Amino acid sequence: MSKRDLADKNAEIMKEVAEATRDNNPNAWYFVITNPVDAMTTLVNRVLEGKRKVIGTGTNLETSRFRIIIARELGVPVSAVEAYVGGEHREVAVLLRSTVHIYGKPLEEYLEETGKTLDREKVEKYVKGISVEILRATGGTRWGPAGSFLEIIRGILLNTGRVLSYSRLRKFDETPEPVYVTIPARIGRSLGPDIWDSLTEEERKGIREAAKAIYNTYERALKVTDLK
Repeated sequence: MSKRDLADKNAEIMKEVAEATRDNNPNAWYFVITNPVDAMTTLVNRVLEGKRKVIGTGTNLETSRFRIIIARELGVPVSAVEAYVGGEHREVAVLLRSTVHIYGKPLEEYLEETGKTLDREKVEKYVKGISVEILRATGGTRWGPAGSFLEIIRGILLNTGRVLSYSRLRKFDETPEPVYVTIPARIGRSLGPDIWDSLTEEERKGIREAAKAIYNTYERALKVTDLK
């Protein structure tokens, strides 16, 4: 199903759930996993009028897949790989290559020392295309999203302070209002700083483009729900 079709189907449901629950618990967190997740998270925050803590799973799943394919291609355990994906879940995910470290070493340094190579095009194709293969084979993506959900929830409940890829509200010049987009950031019972300042300009540009795409879907959701 396309992003547009998902937005049309899910926007009304998300609005209904947010409206039905917003007065029940003033301390509640809203954690959105419904696709298109970044636009739906932005919509939920709009319904709640910014009066609740709202986050989305963002590109946490892409981040896991990014680490898996790097580990596989380089022949190292996944635990040896640090890497993050930002931007929008699915179509406009931004592979943050500057964040890739293997055994604590920057990727290029590791490749030079070991003589190994990494097919970056293959890695990107895998990260952005594997969900289609999973859908074709099983009819749905279940375990990956559930794992992402649990990882973020654990970060909040245990106050881990780990850097994770989850979506938070951010304003860019390219969007008329703030949207939920992923810039990896510390997670805990209070949301910590993100890594925006350490990213390359190309990576920041990619995230801005993702924010524009998210806003376009969100704007459609507003029209569907008569919120605009």
